[in-house]
Amino acid sequence: MLMGGVVTVFNPLVGIGISLAGWAASVGSKASVTGTEYLSTKIRQWNDAKTDKELTQKADIVVRSLKPDIYENPVLSSLEKIDFNQSGDYDPFIDTENWIDSFTPRYYHGLTMSAVSDVYDNGESLEVLGPVHRSWIESLGQAE
Repeated sequence: MLMGGVVTVFNPLVGIGISLAGWAASVGSKASVTGTEYLSTKIRQWNDAKTDKELTQKADIVVRSLKPDIYENPVLSSLEKIDFNQSGDYDPFIDTENWIDSFTPRYYHGLTMSAVSDVYDNGESLEVLGPVHRSWIESLGQAE
């Protein structure tokens, strides 16, 4: 472009032509760089979106194939039996399901005892319970 400016002093048409040629080369390279950056960004975004979609689909398949382990806690079942047994003939002290040997994972026994004693920790909640229910809850707190 500098050369085109010098030549324009002597021959305006040739100088303008040289200046336009220099200007077109710089605009072309700038357009090429900008277009390449734009296209590479779009391709990268498309590839990332495709990868995310594939990973999400694979994760969904894995999650659907997982089956939860369902464990019925015997102590909590006994609490339910005491609450809903109207005749009063259920005695949780002699129910063998409440013994520590009936807990397949023994860790659940201590965890259950701790949770039940924490729920019934204050004496006010024990006052509304029946005598068997109250004594059994108190024995659970001692079994920890």
